[in-house]
Amino acid sequence: MVAIGLFACAAPPRTVQEFREESKNGGAATRTERQVVDRPFLVVFQDIRDNATKCLNTTAAATGSEGSGVRKDLVRYRSYTKKISSKSAEMVLQADKPGSDNMPEGGYYTLLADIEAVAAQKTGVTISGPSMLYGDVFDAVAEWAKGKARICPSLP
Repeated sequence: MVAIGLFACAAPPRTVQEFREESKNGGAATRTERQVVDRPFLVVFQDIRDNATKCLNTTAAATGSEGSGVRKDLVRYRSYTKKISSKSAEMVLQADKPGSDNMPEGGYYTLLADIEAVAAQKTGVTISGPSMLYGDVFDAVAEWAKGKARICPSLP
């Protein structure tokens, strides 16, 4: 919930490219990790796409404070993974909190994994997102890129 709140206070990125640039430039409370795996691009792309589709399209209950009370919200997470070219792809996770002001279409950009072929049998994966609350998702995407089986990550 903190990550969504951070984007809600400032003007949130409106596009994937804006989110990518904000993360690359070290925007407030962002984290970026890069790894190169010894696996072909298409295999890494398919593993990330299949696992993200299975695990990251969900609804989670989030608790927040409101005045002196506590409120519960449902946050709808949506992910999509698509090829940008024959050697690059992206996996995007958005969080849609009903009633939020200034939310981009589809929800707040929450996490991005850029996937790129760096050699015939090597693929680079750069994961960007909030520095808080999404560590389990970062770890899951990194494991999927390596071809490792993993239970679905918990979403805040």
